[in-house]
Amino acid sequence: MIRKRSGFTLIELVVVFAVVSVVTIIGVIDLSRLQRIFKLRSAADEIKSHIQYGRELAVANKNGAAYNVNLSGSVVKLSADGAEFSRYQ
Repeated sequence: MIRKRSGFTLIELVVVFAVVSVVTIIGVIDLSRLQRIFKLRSAADEIKSHIQYGRELAVANKNGAAYNVNLSGSVVKLSADGAEFSRYQ
């Protein structure tokens, strides 16, 4: 009488573990790439809001002052006549 054994062989378990590991590594790499993209978009949105704020100040004050957005290094400053209004780092 031949008994059929249920279960998995060691080879099957190793193959499944390898496939799961590869899929997990690919997912982690993709998530880190997405995180960099979202950080970049967030910084771009912040700079855009600084520019919009400067535009709104110029229109609201009607005094002809120039509002400057300074993009030096990793710091973004909105200033007019030497006074700093907002800063993003």
